[in-house]
Amino acid sequence: VKDICDLGDIRGKFQEFGWDARECDGHNVEKIIQAIEEAKTVSGKPHMIVLHTIKGKDCTFAQEVLYNHHMKFSQEDYASAIEALDQKIAELEKEEA
Repeated sequence: VKDICDLGDIRGKFQEFGWDARECDGHNVEKIIQAIEEAKTVSGKPHMIVLHTIKGKDCTFAQEVLYNHHMKFSQEDYASAIEALDQKIAELEKEEA
């Protein structure tokens, strides 16, 4: 987004308007839950959380590809992406064990 239309400090802008604003890694469920729980401790303000993400994260043929919302891909690309994601899931499950 910064390369195409830099919006600046979104969190800071919302804070200037009186919002409870925070940010976290949008790929980390624990961090998202933590941010939500922290927001629940603040009353009397609207809340917003900026989730920092990578477009197409961990998809072998689409990560950070500008137009990946409507891209065409082959059966081989699909199979490769599923294999990579299955491997990532296995790694995460191994870490949890």
